[in-house]
Amino acid sequence: MLTTQEIKGLTTTINESSDINEKSTEDIRKRAEYLYEILRCPTCQNIPIKDSHSEMAELMKKIILEKLQEGWNEKQIIDFFVQRYGDEILLYPGNAILNYIPFLLFAIGLISLIIIIQKTRRTK
Repeated sequence: MLTTQEIKGLTTTINESSDINEKSTEDIRKRAEYLYEILRCPTCQNIPIKDSHSEMAELMKKIILEKLQEGWNEKQIIDFFVQRYGDEILLYPGNAILNYIPFLLFAIGLISLIIIIQKTRRTK
C-alpha cells in the first residue's frame, strides 16, 4: 500500500509530465501554424494551406503534424515538400531579389518616362 507521501510524489510527477506534454503540444501547434502559412496549396492559386480546405491541403497539414511529432524541424519539413513539389510550394521563395524585379522595372520605366518628357519640353 502506498503512503500519503508516495501518492503526493506520484501526483506531482504526473502533473509535471502533463505540463511538459502541454508545452510540447503547444510548441508543435505553433510550429505547424508557421508552416501552414508559408507553404502554398498545390491545388489552389497562391493560397497558403492554412486558408485552403482542399483535400491536398488537409493532407499536407496532417503530414506536417506527423513530421513534427516525429521530431523533424521546420527546415526538414520545408525541404521535404520542396523536394516533392519544387520551390513553387513556397509562398515566399528563397530568392528575394526576384520579388523586387517588377518594382525595379517599374522604377526604371518611370525614370525613363520623366527623362523623355523633360527632353521633349526642352526642345520646344
